[in-house]
Amino acid sequence: MLRTAIRDRIDVCVRVAHIKREYDIPMMQPGRVGLVTARAREFASANGLSPDFLEALYRSLIAEACRVEDLIIDSPTARPGLESER
Repeated sequence: MLRTAIRDRIDVCVRVAHIKREYDIPMMQPGRVGLVTARAREFASANGLSPDFLEALYRSLIAEACRVEDLIIDSPTARPGLESER
């Protein structure tokens, strides 16, 4: 179930990257990363989890999403079907 959720998240990132590429939107949104990691820490604290662990997990997911988006945004031949090439 976790692997499926991660795959689905990356698939959404692929679609977002194509939109960012089309409209020349920067890949990185630093303010958004801070908000997302802060919310992860809050969730962890409220649910008996380690805030450091959940933040690290989120940062790993964000790093992978950025990597995938960079591949698409920077590609001279990016096309909507790229997610099937991963």
